[in-house]
Amino acid sequence: MVGFTFGVHNGREFIPVQVTEDMVGHRLGEFSPTTKFSRHGGKIQRELEAKTTTMEAEKLKKPKSNMSVTAKLRYLRIAPRKVRLVADLIRGKRIEEAQNILNFKVKKAALPLLKLLRSATANAKNNFQLDESNLYIAKILVDEGPKYKRWRARARGRADEIQKKTSHITVVLDEKGNVIPVTLIEAGPCQVTQIKTKEKDGYETIQVGFKKIEKQKKIKKPMKKKPFRFLREFKNGEFKIGQKIDVSIFKEGDRVKVSGISKGKGFAGGVKRWGFHGRPATHGTKHELRTLGSVGSSFPERVIKGRKMPGRMGFERVTVKKLKIAKVDKENNLLAIKGAVPGR
Repeated sequence: MVGFTFGVHNGREFIPVQVTEDMVGHRLGEFSPTTKFSRHGGKIQRELEAKTTTMEAEKLKKPKSNMSVTAKLRYLRIAPRKVRLVADLIRGKRIEEAQNILNFKVKKAALPLLKLLRSATANAKNNFQLDESNLYIAKILVDEGPKYKRWRARARGRADEIQKKTSHITVVLDEKGNVIPVTLIEAGPCQVTQIKTKEKDGYETIQVGFKKIEKQKKIKKPMKKKPFRFLREFKNGEFKIGQKIDVSIFKEGDRVKVSGISKGKGFAGGVKRWGFHGRPATHGTKHELRTLGSVGSSFPERVIKGRKMPGRMGFERVTVKKLKIAKVDKENNLLAIKGAVPGR
């Protein structure tokens, strides 16, 4: 490796760097030049860095899968809170979608993010041969930088020192096709135990049993004909008694509705349970920050039924609709559903 010459991109062009003995054992990105822009007499600097991973000269020209490109913008003269509001809108989006979103946002917060995306995409194209259409924003971090000091004249010739917040922004681009967060659900095999009709039961459903009880001593006398741990009813009469239902009725890409008992969170107040904003912290109030306030008017002189008040939170039936099936495992009767489902 000693004596070879590498092409290092500094954000604008490739600069040749010759490997010496001092560089052995270090990352190539530690010796890449950085571009600095100075303003206001050099007190405030904006530094744009491009990180590259260590690789040989031959592998530098070949495209790599699952490569990540990082670009940073430091000492930006804008509050981190304002940048985070815009950054949350483009996190996880494709480059083209993110640019279209930033074009319609406030320029003060959107322009720095646009510059970062252009720098990161140029670095990905020149160094890793990654196409812009295959990239999306994997991470975007906004950190609070050091406060810089500024002097402002006041009325009587007096000058006060003002501290203003700065922010650091980090964008990480990655090739699409990473791991999808899913929830594994065991769905079967289930057996049809009863078919209810309108003439006999007053409504039409099928009863399905899940997890058969093997030990006979645990089966009570009324459950001898239906020795299953769980019995549920569904509005579908296309099955016969004794027929088995497994995950083969589903396929990848289907949208399903999942119902379950949510996690119990115990006794909770109005702020946590219903999202109340609480009472004011000042202007006469004391020790009432998370209290309810009024629960009714002078007429009808009672608390109306259904009033949102503190109480037990969770441990109730919750239904989530239109969840996408990512994968179907017929051998183990498992469904990989994209996202989260209620319950444990």
